[in-house]
Amino acid sequence: MKEEIKKKYCIEMDKVIKNKNSTDGNVYMLKSISNKYIMKIYDDEKHAVSMINIHKDLKNGGMNVPNIIFNKENEGYSLLKSGKYCVIYSFLDGEEIGNLFKNISKDISIKIAKEIKNIHQITNGNNKYNLPILPFRLDGTFNRYSMLHFDLTRCNIFYNENWQPQIGFIDFDDAKYGPTVVDVAIVISLLYFSKSRGVDAEGLNAFLNEYYDNEKLRKNELPYLKTCALKWIDYIMDNNQFDSSTTESFEIRKNLIETEMNF
Repeated sequence: MKEEIKKKYCIEMDKVIKNKNSTDGNVYMLKSISNKYIMKIYDDEKHAVSMINIHKDLKNGGMNVPNIIFNKENEGYSLLKSGKYCVIYSFLDGEEIGNLFKNISKDISIKIAKEIKNIHQITNGNNKYNLPILPFRLDGTFNRYSMLHFDLTRCNIFYNENWQPQIGFIDFDDAKYGPTVVDVAIVISLLYFSKSRGVDAEGLNAFLNEYYDNEKLRKNELPYLKTCALKWIDYIMDNNQFDSSTTESFEIRKNLIETEMNF
């Protein structure tokens, strides 16, 4: 693989390191003398194209996301001898917020809310990225539809005080298309409800006040947050095999949301 990537991208690599923490086992770190890259191997060409277009639009919208590295044919992905598709991303030079902040401060929560709102505004409208449709049913009438990152954990949100803005995002591979409020529910579930910290009310309120600075939008979507969060947790637990500790964490988060998320 090393020689194949070198030939297609003209990147002199010192190391190709498989990311053992990758759920799908398709992520590699590429190290050259002067740079680091992230390489992902996909089975589906359409998914590779979707990832390229998402990153392009978010980058054009001023977001801090990895750049797509084009091959020597000026294409965003390469077909490998294995029959799979390779996309190489620049390395986002920030720090995971989970490594920096035990509790996410009011200031950081506001910054995160602004940038997630930007993601939803940039990707709103029809399903132009050909993403999977939201895989569970919601009852209600929703005015906003967009790309849903669907996995904005503390590991996928990055911070760098030298960036403008200071927040960045990685790993859009689980992205879906559906009512935008679902992504808001997922984000607040992952950032502000947890086994170890309980409910971070200050950070949660700061996030919601910034994201829903439009009173009409706030009124329309807040009543759906709890339902969306609980349905997402049920979906995640039903479709993954977690160890006992992770399962316990999701169950505690679900209980906290059921009892404390009252808007």
